[in-house]
Parts: sequence; C-alpha cells; structure tokens
Amino acid sequence: FQMIPEMGCAAGQLAVLSIGVDRLMSVLAPFRYQQTNVRAHLTVHFVIISLFCAFNAFLICHFYRAQQVICQMNSAFHAEGVVVYAVTSSCVNVVAMIVYGVSWRLIKSRAFPAEVEDARKAFRTILLVTIFDIVGWTSTQLIVAILFLVDVQGSVRLCIICLAGIPVHIGISVKMSVYYISRS
Repeated sequence: FQMIPEMGCAAGQLAVLSIGVDRLMSVLAPFRYQQTNVRAHLTVHFVIISLFCAFNAFLICHFYRAQQVICQMNSAFHAEGVVVYAVTSSCVNVVAMIVYGVSWRLIKSRAFPAEVEDARKAFRTILLVTIFDIVGWTSTQLIVAILFLVDVQGSVRLCIICLAGIPVHIGISVKMSVYYISRS
C-alpha cells in the first residue's frame, strides 16, 4: 500500500517549505525571531504539515478506483487525483524555491561581521542543496501531471513515468557534491 510513502513525501515537501519560512523569518526579523514561543511556532508548522498530508490522503481516497494492474506500477493517486497532487505539490515546491531565494538574497545583501561568514557559507550550501532537491521533485511532478493530461498509451506511459523519476534522483544525488563544492 503506497499511502504511507506518499504521506512521507507530502510531509517532506511541506517541511522543506516550513523550514524555509522559518529561515526567512530569522533573517527578516532576527531579534523578534529569538523571542518567539518555540512550542507555538513548531505547533503551527506541524498543523500545516498535517493538513497538507490530510489533503493528500483525501486525494488518494476520493479519486480511488479499483482496477486490475497488469504490467505497470501501482499508483496511490488515480484519475484526476494525480494531476491535482502533482500541481499542488509543484506549487508548494515553487513557493519553497521563492522563499529560499528571497532568504539568500537578504543574507547576501546584508553586511555581516567576519565571524558570521561561516554561517553565510553554511546557508549557501543549504540553499543550493535544497534548490537542487526541490527542482528535481518539481520537474518529476510536472512531467507526471502533463503525462496524465495528455493521452499516452500504457507501455509508453510506463516508460515516461520511469524516466520522470530521473530529476528526483539527480536532485538527491547531487547533494553531496554541492555540499563539498560550495562549502569552501
């Protein structure tokens, strides 16, 4: 059953966005950020992530249709649910890219003392790794969404779905290289 991994993906995507918003808040208003109620702050993040997971669970259940699967991969999302899932997840990823980009621009534009330069390099590394990861996920989800909007035969569809996973894997595998290249 693929519902549990899909919930993990949904939680992970929104967690990346949530962490990005958290970092943006810490850059925009560092003194106010230090005074935030951590428990309430984390509760808000957790509730938002849970709601997104519940939305994805709704998509899985609402669009479910029993079908015999022969020579193709099972999918947790069926019919229009695939497109809705891919579009909403892509929107979350695009917003996350924007949030991380704005955070990076703010950090880059501000003058920092020399001891903060290490933190700046660390954030640059985190930004690059996150962007590669998000671009990989977004590319894959958009390919899958477009694939379901266009009428493609079963065997060709299976091949394209398998190939659509390549950007995710590239985004994940490039993390280590980006870390070592950008930290110096």
